[in-house]
Amino acid sequence: MIIYINFYNDKKKIESLSTIIKITI
Repeated sequence: MIIYINFYNDKKKIESLSTIIKITI
């Protein structure tokens, strides 16, 4: 369960990072 939550958080972080990169570019 904790692993799943951590994986979900990492996925959201990666998605937000990619959106930030798209906005800057």
